[in-house]
Amino acid sequence: MLRFIRLMIVVAAHTLSLSPIAVIFSLTPITVLKPVDPLNSDNLQAHLIFMGMYVFVYAWMVHIILALSWIADKKLKKFWPISGSIAGVFSYLHFAYIFPLHSHQTLFDKLVPLLILTLPLLLLTIYLVWFHLSATRKLT
Repeated sequence: MLRFIRLMIVVAAHTLSLSPIAVIFSLTPITVLKPVDPLNSDNLQAHLIFMGMYVFVYAWMVHIILALSWIADKKLKKFWPISGSIAGVFSYLHFAYIFPLHSHQTLFDKLVPLLILTLPLLLLTIYLVWFHLSATRKLT
C-alpha cells in the first residue's frame, strides 16, 4: 500500500508540473534557438544552450531514478541526489539564461513564475533528496 501511495504522489506531482514545463520547452526552439550548429560554431550562447539541454536531460534522468528508488523504498548512494541537485539548479538557471531579459526584467522575475509552476515537482524533488541523503535506511 505504501508503494501505491508513493506512486500516486509521484504521478500527481508530475501531472501538476509537467504541462507548464512541456509548453515552455516546446516554445524554446522557436523563441531562442537560431539556425546555428552548436558543434561547428564559435558562438558561446549556442554552446551553452547545447550543453544545457544535456544537463537538463541528466537532471530528469536522476529525478526519475530517485523517484523509482523512493517508491521501492530503497536508498541510493549520495552521488545521485547530489549530482541531480546540481544539475537541477543549473537547469533552472539555464532556462533563465536562454530566454532573453527585457529591459525591466531581472533574473528573479524570470525564475519566480517557473518555480511557482513547478512547485509540486520541486517540493517532491527536495523530499527525494532528503530521503536519499538521510541515514535511516540501508543503502542499496
